[in-house]
Parts: sequence; structure tokens; C-alpha cells
Amino acid sequence: MTIKNLLEEFYDSFKTRYQGYIEVFKNPSTEEMRKVSENGILKFIGTKKPRNTLFVFSPEVMHFTVFDTIKLPGGPFAKGEAFFKNGKYFISKEYSVISKNFKKSHWTWLKKYFDVSELTEEL
Repeated sequence: MTIKNLLEEFYDSFKTRYQGYIEVFKNPSTEEMRKVSENGILKFIGTKKPRNTLFVFSPEVMHFTVFDTIKLPGGPFAKGEAFFKNGKYFISKEYSVISKNFKKSHWTWLKKYFDVSELTEEL
């Protein structure tokens, strides 16, 4: 029997003042993305280092709280909010921030999770 190396995983949870425990998922499945979204919105942090990693979490959580929790090594990253519409999540340039060294080619792997067409037009 062969067991494949799964990249999807529950990453962490922490307690917030108003919402109880919040879950953070690393390279989430569609079901995990639905689980953390509220009214079709979720927050994300995507990075190329250490290895094409996406974290998703509730829109009630501040990005800096998750940055402190996951301790990213630095390098190109993107963060923002994704919205569920017409059967998929999309990233809006209005609600996202991209580090200066995050190139258009860095978005390729994020297409597995999001429609990034609006953002890649700008890069």
C-alpha cells in the first residue's frame, strides 16, 4: 500500500476575545475553506517559501495575528480576503496586498484555490 504525502493540514487554532477558537488551515481542501469562511469571505496568506504554502482563516482574525503564529521565514507573500462567488473563491485587488517581490509567476500555484485573474492583470 502506498500513502501519498498530503499537503492539506489543520495548522493551528487560537482563542480570540469574541469568537472563541479560530482555526487556521495550511494548503486547505475545499471543505476546509468553506469551514473557515463566513458569509462567503475568508482571509488568506500565501507564500512561495518555504514551499508554495497557503494559510486560510476566518475574516474575523487580523492578518498580523496569523503572521505571528505561523512565523513565516520571509520572502514574497500575498495576503488579503477571498470572496465566494459563482461557485469559486476569487481574490480582489481591492482587499489584497502583495509584497514587492511577489511576481506574476508566483500566483500560478494559487490558481488551485482561487480565481486570481483580477490580481494578475495588475502584475
